[in-house]
Amino acid sequence: KDIDVSNDHYEGTNYLNQLNVYDYKEGNQFYPNQSISRSEVAKVIHTLFKDQLKKIRDYEEQPFIDVLSTNPYYESIIWSYEVGIFDGDHGRFKGEESLNRAQLAKILVNTFNLQSSSKTPSFIDVPEGHWAYDYIYTLYGLGITKGSNGYFMPNQPVTNGQFASFIYRTMQVTGLD
Repeated sequence: KDIDVSNDHYEGTNYLNQLNVYDYKEGNQFYPNQSISRSEVAKVIHTLFKDQLKKIRDYEEQPFIDVLSTNPYYESIIWSYEVGIFDGDHGRFKGEESLNRAQLAKILVNTFNLQSSSKTPSFIDVPEGHWAYDYIYTLYGLGITKGSNGYFMPNQPVTNGQFASFIYRTMQVTGLD
């Protein structure tokens, strides 16, 4: 109910909604400008790609001490670890924390083996020495991100709307749609 065709992220959100990606949300509200949590990112990617991404490691010895089996996102978090999307931070998943735009760039590039040779500098806030430079410019070269007025805003939290657009464009580029 809270997103319409005038929203910049409507196309991606609508497409993903048709795939029943947002069944975990309640009350027909999407909250496009709200930050997406790490748990929600795991849930959406798991819902979309659980049959396409291959397991690269086992979830043994409980690498995330902050993820209990009673967590509503438990299955998605475990799967996202096993396919290599999330590694955690000193034994913690930190599921309620927001994901920033640079972290999402790394996740998308690594998860989907994205490659682009086009790295024309265009983002004022992503200098060549930035840790996520290659990830961000890979997304830019593939048309997955455009930024805003010359900025990528790598440290800004990813909103629900932005995440929908990033995933939708990634699906189009990879042919996974």
